[in-house]
Order: sequence, then C-alpha cells, then structure tokens
Amino acid sequence: MEGVFVSNGRDLVATDSEGRWELPLLAGPRTDFFVVKPGGWAVPRSGDALPRHFHLHQPEGSPRQKFAGAAATGPLPESIDFAGSGASPTSPERPTRPCPTAPRGASSRSR
Repeated sequence: MEGVFVSNGRDLVATDSEGRWELPLLAGPRTDFFVVKPGGWAVPRSGDALPRHFHLHQPEGSPRQKFAGAAATGPLPESIDFAGSGASPTSPERPTRPCPTAPRGASSRSR
C-alpha cells in the first residue's frame, strides 16, 4: 500500500507504490521499526492482544539487568512486513485490504 508512514524512531518515510520502504539502522544496540497506522485501518494483534505494528531489532538482546529484557533478535531479516486491514466506516461489509510494507535497499539491512 502506498503512502503508509514507517519510522525508526528518528526518521519517517512513506511507502512507495509497491509498499516498500527504506530506513537506516540507528547507532547503538537497538532500532525499532514501526508503522504509523493509517486512519480506519487495524493491525493484527498478538496472542497477548498487543498490536503487531513494530519490529524490534536488537541483535544482542537487552543488557543483563535485574529483570529480563528483550531476547536477542539476531540479524535483520531480508524483509520486515507489517500487515493491516481497513474498511470504509460507512461500508456494511467492511472489506479487508492488505497493507504490506517491507524494507528495500542496503541501508535497512545490517551488514
């Protein structure tokens, strides 16, 4: 889907006509990628009812601390896809539309 905003917490880009985007990894041990949900759209939820609109990239995991943090995520995947569905508020059938987004180019991959 074109025109969906994706961010790394510092930069903001819009998806192209194929739903692709490109963002750099941030300096430091972690980068969060997330989609800015368009109005009228919904994102899937996890088994814990948390919205699945982000990808945490923390290859080494959280530093040791009193309470557990994030587990190591390992290398950045080839593609980060965010799913979504939407409908016209006036549509009684509430059709579903895919909202795919994926990184493109070398700057969105760890090397």
